[in-house]
Amino acid sequence: MVDVIVQITGLVVLTVAVLNLAQGALVAARLVAHVTRRYPHLRLDLWFPRWEEVRDAHVWLATWRGILRSGDPTMAAIRTDGRIVIARHVQLMLSSQAWVMVVATMVPRLS
Repeated sequence: MVDVIVQITGLVVLTVAVLNLAQGALVAARLVAHVTRRYPHLRLDLWFPRWEEVRDAHVWLATWRGILRSGDPTMAAIRTDGRIVIARHVQLMLSSQAWVMVVATMVPRLS
């Protein structure tokens, strides 16, 4: 009976993880599409930076901070969706680890 519960739980965790990865890919695609459309003047320098000095890295990070913190409603929706994906993934990792600990302590060792 415990084996069936563990297998079902494993399948559910795997299914949710795959769906979460798919939603994460969708959020990333939305971010790329929005930033590319909204900031065409930044072109590939935003995605593939060439840092020659530390100042270049600071400028690149400040540019991303400005984009991500902008008051644009689309960017706010992308940020919210990204936070949901990350929170769901952390919750999934913690809950699956809890199930492993319960099964490992409750089920006697078969040797």
